[in-house]
Amino acid sequence: MALVMVLYTLIGVVRAYSPVPLWDMWDGYIGFFLQAREGGWLPWLDGHAEHRIVLSRPFFYADIAWFGARGILPIVAGLAITAGIATIFIQAARRSSDALTPAARKALCAVLLGGTFFWSQRENFTWAFQVQFFLVAWLPLSAFYLAARAASEPTRGYLAPVATACAALALGAMANGIFALPILLVLGACVGLSPRWLAGTALTTVLAVLLFRQGFSGGQTHVPMLAVLMDRPMDVVHFVLRYVGGPLWFAFGRANWAIGITEIAAALLLLGTLAFVPTAWRTRRTHPMSLAMVAVVAYVAVSAFGTSLGRLPLPYGLAGAFVSRYTTMGGLAWLASLVMVAPALGDRIVRALPLAATLVLLGLMSWQLRAIRNQASTLYSRDLGALALATQMNDPSAIAPLYPPEQTAHVLDIANRAGKARLSAFGRNHLLAAIGWLGRRAPAAGCQAGIETSQVLASGRPQRRIDGHLKTAFSQSSDGAALVVDEHDIIVGWALVRPKAARERGDSVDGPAFSGFVDDPRTDHAGWTTTSLRICAMPTGASFAYSE
Repeated sequence: MALVMVLYTLIGVVRAYSPVPLWDMWDGYIGFFLQAREGGWLPWLDGHAEHRIVLSRPFFYADIAWFGARGILPIVAGLAITAGIATIFIQAARRSSDALTPAARKALCAVLLGGTFFWSQRENFTWAFQVQFFLVAWLPLSAFYLAARAASEPTRGYLAPVATACAALALGAMANGIFALPILLVLGACVGLSPRWLAGTALTTVLAVLLFRQGFSGGQTHVPMLAVLMDRPMDVVHFVLRYVGGPLWFAFGRANWAIGITEIAAALLLLGTLAFVPTAWRTRRTHPMSLAMVAVVAYVAVSAFGTSLGRLPLPYGLAGAFVSRYTTMGGLAWLASLVMVAPALGDRIVRALPLAATLVLLGLMSWQLRAIRNQASTLYSRDLGALALATQMNDPSAIAPLYPPEQTAHVLDIANRAGKARLSAFGRNHLLAAIGWLGRRAPAAGCQAGIETSQVLASGRPQRRIDGHLKTAFSQSSDGAALVVDEHDIIVGWALVRPKAARERGDSVDGPAFSGFVDDPRTDHAGWTTTSLRICAMPTGASFAYSE
């Protein structure tokens, strides 16, 4: 069943894939590349909100420079790192579960594998800008795992330094990576790593934190963190519990009635881990991996605490704790707790472990099935937004799926610069070249009337949003792209035909729906109507050229 969960996640990634940049990608992916290609190393080290995403930027740059800005490289990297997280958990479980029967050990490993690929992390799996969320989970986990191995395998002198390196690199993933080194230092002292290593790691911790703080911007809010803690202490507690319990809330279908259950479960997890510390301390020489997993839970808890102080002042407040992207960290705590308690399980629990694992995976499967749902409507909305950006149409409603509508002017500027740089930042090559078709005579292709509504755009230019239905589907088109022509067969705009799988509920018209844009000075003239315009299929194999 765990392998089925992995398969469903892979299917979900493929079905949800879109090469169109989304939200932060316009600044942190496209914008970063435009700055980096101008030369200099500063864009590589600049902060992104409160984070230093230094380790993600090589993936972004390589994806744009060598893979056509398709977003595939960061997504594949995220999946590979997820596999690495699962591998570490499984290896940790095998090293610390001597008392388990083979069946119980397999059951535990199945839960670890399935839980690592749980679809609650949809945003991180499908969004090409999220590789840092996996890095900031994987690097500290690797550090704590290697430290535990270094304690039990003292002859392998390279393990402890590599653990320090992993924890230090976490600072280049996201802001909460700053907690990895201090926690690793405490863990190393507890499991008996050498004084020389402790001194070196302590020095590395001080230097890394000072380097991270150099030029630190402070994030999306200027409200002091101490003020948030003093003014809203209970909200901080609720945020931490929701952050840690996020995967469980998704397993319950994100139901409102499950919020309380989720918070209680997260509290039990954290309190249970705290209660387990004396046991882990007593067995630190024989089972140092249990203490390493305590460190993982502690890392997730302090990350949740730090995130709460930065996110609670934002408009979405407590609701921000239940976002998909945080469930990678939340899941880390739940999986670590399973490895943590494995050596201490009694015979009765060990015998029941295969059945319990099956029930857990079945409970996760209800949400996992969402991975294979149809995503055509979402993908169409993103393509329409990409068309608006590529053609510089100031339509906030179309651009909203890609960027905050109140900042439409900003993302239009980025898209304009990307187009001039000939970056395929819009997902489809024909969108990159769309402006170049304006004013040309349309090639011979099937054309139909069908425009039903026309809306003036607030852009200061003669631009309109058009929507309607075709009588019959085009026999051939380029990803649904179409041209808008006038009575003289001159191209005056562009449209996207909505695929059948993306048909909106309540649409009772037989023909396929389309939306698009018209850029024609005559639309400002009194008495102008859309009756003379037609929608024409995009010719296959036609040449495209960008034109300012």
